[in-house]
Amino acid sequence: MHRRGMLAVLVGVLALAGVILVVVSVASARSNHRGVKQGDTIVAQLAEQLHTEATPGAPGDSLGDLYVFSGPVNSPAGSRLDGHCVITSAPGGEENRQQCFVTTTIQTGEQEIQMTGVGRVAADDVLMSITGGTDRYCGARGEALFDFRTPGTIRVTFVRLKKSC
Repeated sequence: MHRRGMLAVLVGVLALAGVILVVVSVASARSNHRGVKQGDTIVAQLAEQLHTEATPGAPGDSLGDLYVFSGPVNSPAGSRLDGHCVITSAPGGEENRQQCFVTTTIQTGEQEIQMTGVGRVAADDVLMSITGGTDRYCGARGEALFDFRTPGTIRVTFVRLKKSC
C-alpha cells in the first residue's frame, strides 16, 4: 500500500473511533441523568440535623421550635435531601403539628423538586405537596409520601409526579 493510502486508512480509523467515543459518551451521560419518576422511592440518610428551641429550657417541643435536616440520598448518585420544619401548634395540643419545607436535589444540583406540607410530630408518615422544581422538574406538581419510621432516615415516595415545562 502506498504511503498516501495508509494515511487515508489511518485517518478513517481515527474518525470512526472518534464517532464511537462520542456515541458512548452521550449514552453514558443520558444513563447518569435518570432522575426520579412517579412511583420511585428515595432514601435519605440524615447526616446533619439540628433542633433549635424557641423557648430554651422549656421541656419538650414548643411553638416555633425549628428542626433542620440534610443528608445524601441513596440514588441517583450525588443526590441530597434538605429541609426544615417548624412546630406550629401550641404546646400541649393533641396534634403537635409542624409545617415542613423540603428540597430534593437530584444529581449534585442539576435538578430540584420542592415539597411542602403540614404533619403531626408523632406521625410515622406525612403526605406532602410537590410545589415545583427546576430543570427537568420545572413546574412539577403532585404528592410525595414521607416515611419517618427509621431513625436518622427519611424515605420519600413520589406518589404522583407531573411535570409541566
